[in-house]
Amino acid sequence: MVTNGSRHHKCLDCEKLVYYGSLRCNKCASKISKFLRFKKSFNPIIINSDTEQVLLGSVLGDGSLCLNTKYSNSNAYFSEAHSLKQKDYLLWKDEYLKCFNTIIEYGSKTLKSNQKVYSQVRLRSKSNATLTKYYKDFYFKHIKLVTQKILNKLKPLGLAVWYMDDGSRCESSMSLATNGFNYQNQLLIMSYFQKTFGIESTLV
Repeated sequence: MVTNGSRHHKCLDCEKLVYYGSLRCNKCASKISKFLRFKKSFNPIIINSDTEQVLLGSVLGDGSLCLNTKYSNSNAYFSEAHSLKQKDYLLWKDEYLKCFNTIIEYGSKTLKSNQKVYSQVRLRSKSNATLTKYYKDFYFKHIKLVTQKILNKLKPLGLAVWYMDDGSRCESSMSLATNGFNYQNQLLIMSYFQKTFGIESTLV
């Protein structure tokens, strides 16, 4: 639909006209955001091994668990965004994580470095007590960390997801982006790969 020379479409919830690139008007988007962040689930979800591995690999990689500590009764929720080129990959993850009542959102992001606007797709879950348990394993004072406990839980599927998120290959070598973790965490990761798989690695 074209209105006053601009592209518009209807909000998914109230059908109010919104600009192209947004799924919902500000009012409806705000309601959903509050619902996702602060709705308390007192009944933890029992997840299978594959779901746990996709969750672990994702949080080690591009995904994150978010918790608003201003509210004592809030639970964590999962969120991960990719470019539209990686839409199918995110939809594949959704098949494993949909037990957390996930939704797919389409939007855009402006990079501060060049002010270019990029389309993106985001996978987001509702808040849940089970995710809060994993949040406590991964985060300390809102900072994501890697612990031996987390690494010990990893199985081939979790490692594959982590690599698909942050890994790359160049000729005969492979790399894993760990710059989001502190130096001690990076040393722990290197030790894990050496002791578990005999893989030698260096920090670059």
